Amino acid sequence: MNTRRIHAFRRLVARLGLVFMAALAGCGYPGATQPSRSLGEGGRSQPRPAPASPVPSQAPLAPREPRSPLLPDGRVERLLAEVKQVRDFARSSSLRTQLTCIKDDGTVSRAKSIYKFEKPSRVFLNITESTNENVAGTRLLWTGGAEVQVRTRFIGVWVTLPLSVEDERIKDDRGYSLAQTSIPKIYDTLLHPAARLALRGETTVAGRPADVLDVVSPLSLAPTTREVFAIDRQTRTPVLREMYRGDRLIYRMQVDHITLNAPLTAADFSLE
Repeated sequence: MNTRRIHAFRRLVARLGLVFMAALAGCGYPGATQPSRSLGEGGRSQPRPAPASPVPSQAPLAPREPRSPLLPDGRVERLLAEVKQVRDFARSSSLRTQLTCIKDDGTVSRAKSIYKFEKPSRVFLNITESTNENVAGTRLLWTGGAEVQVRTRFIGVWVTLPLSVEDERIKDDRGYSLAQTSIPKIYDTLLHPAARLALRGETTVAGRPADVLDVVSPLSLAPTTREVFAIDRQTRTPVLREMYRGDRLIYRMQVDHITLNAPLTAADFSLE
């Protein structure tokens, strides 16, 4: 590809405004709901059986009012220990995800993706649906370094181009990079020793019961002031992450399906 075509392609990528994950979206921005049921002081409640054909949960979660201090208790510590055990055990994962970004002006962007991760930091992202239909089909490969390989359409032809992981053109509409929203960063945010957490109750995500945590972490991405995590009761993995600025939802990542220790091969990370 000559220099003129490369510059033209870069301008096209800028117009596309690629939306990619850490992951993950597309559930709209309906009104907030309360967690479905509080967990009693006697311990974790029994999970309900998941339906045979799960339907994705669509409503953002809201804090209970009045909000109690974010202080850990024994249940939170046990839950986090289970999450950490799964994080340490799983070598790879394959996910179907949804991502919603709400800009400060109220504009909502959405995308659905296939997301594959292999330790320590290899990430493959296939954007299957997007608010911007020109982005659908775009694929990204990041291996933890300074560059992301991006494959997308240019004048009807598929081309691959390396871009900086910090390039604004491949950040999501909240300005977060793939490195900032990767699976290891999600776990680091939730499990940070200085994070303050409270167990808020339970909800369902993609038809499956999950425990809801209110989180204030030193690693939350600006301008986030509070986060909500939903932890799947069966896999003990984060399947919902909501970022709030005050009481306003600005970011929502949902996992509709996850396979831990997926038998990934080189073909799973191919951009072709």
